[in-house]
Amino acid sequence: MGTSRSADGEMEQDQVMNIAFLCKLNEQTAQIATYLSDRGHNVSRTAQIVSSDELAHYDMGISYNYRHILIQRQIDAVKLGILNFHTGWLPDFRGANPNIWQLIQGYGGVTC
Repeated sequence: MGTSRSADGEMEQDQVMNIAFLCKLNEQTAQIATYLSDRGHNVSRTAQIVSSDELAHYDMGISYNYRHILIQRQIDAVKLGILNFHTGWLPDFRGANPNIWQLIQGYGGVTC
């Protein structure tokens, strides 16, 4: 684990976190999970639907290329919430595969 600066500028040890990584299971997400694990975090990667009760065991959630819609109860169950990465401009290009429509209409970029 590395160090970080607190609000008052003091150095402190980073916290080990239990992370729910909600994602498509592929090489790219495996590399992201490995990156987080190598930094001491406990990462659970899944493409399956997860319940609020299951999510309550995690400090943080990451949603990337996840095919299921999360409801507020699921988001609230995670101690620090869920960070959602989406490849299209929201809300205009919501959905599972926004990239092609985004390109057809002349847009580019990522939102989170």
